[in-house]
Amino acid sequence: MFLNDDVLCSSCRSKWLEHKKIYNINGINYHVLYEYDENLESFFFRYKEQRDIVLAPSFLHLYKDQFQKTMKKYMVCGVCSSDEKYFQRGFLPLEEIFNSINIKIYFPLYKALDFKQSKHSKKERAQIEKIIQRKNIYPIALKNILLVDDVLTTGATLHRSCELLKPSAVFVIAAHSLWIKENKPYEQVEKKHTFW
Repeated sequence: MFLNDDVLCSSCRSKWLEHKKIYNINGINYHVLYEYDENLESFFFRYKEQRDIVLAPSFLHLYKDQFQKTMKKYMVCGVCSSDEKYFQRGFLPLEEIFNSINIKIYFPLYKALDFKQSKHSKKERAQIEKIIQRKNIYPIALKNILLVDDVLTTGATLHRSCELLKPSAVFVIAAHSLWIKENKPYEQVEKKHTFW
C-alpha cells in the first residue's frame, strides 16, 4: 500500500480498461491510452460536467514520468472546447489534466459555436469543419505538434484539428469502444515509438 503511487484507489483503477495501442489515421499515428466504456464515461462526466476538478491528476498519473520525457520534444496542443462550455465549467479539462503532470498545453483552435457530437447525426458531424477554426494570431513554436484530446468518439473533431494543425502525432486519453472496433491498430510497435 505504501509503495503505491497512484492517486486512485486500486478498486477504482482496476475498472479502467487500458488499451495502449497506436492507430494510423490518414498518415498520423493516434496513441490511445484507455478504452472509453460506461465506467470511464461516468468518471469523465463527474470530472467535466459535475466539475470535480480534483480528479484531473488521475488520468495521466500512472505514466507521468514517461509522458514528461516523451512529450517535452513537442508543442502540446489541445482540442478546443466551446466558450459556452468553458464558462459553464469554469475550467479547461485538458489543461488541468496536463498541468497535473507539469506539461504546458496550448489551444490554437476554437469552436465557432457549441457543438456536442453525441447530439447530432453522422451527416451533421461531418460539418465540423465549419465549427472548428484556427485562431488567426496564435504563436506556434518551431517544433513538432502533439495534438491531444481526452475522449475520441467518432474522430471527426480530431480529423478537422489535424487538418488545421498538421500534428506529428495525436495522443488520446480514451477512445470510444465503437471507434476502436472500426479501426485496426498496429500489431507491433517498438517502445521508443510510444508515449507510455
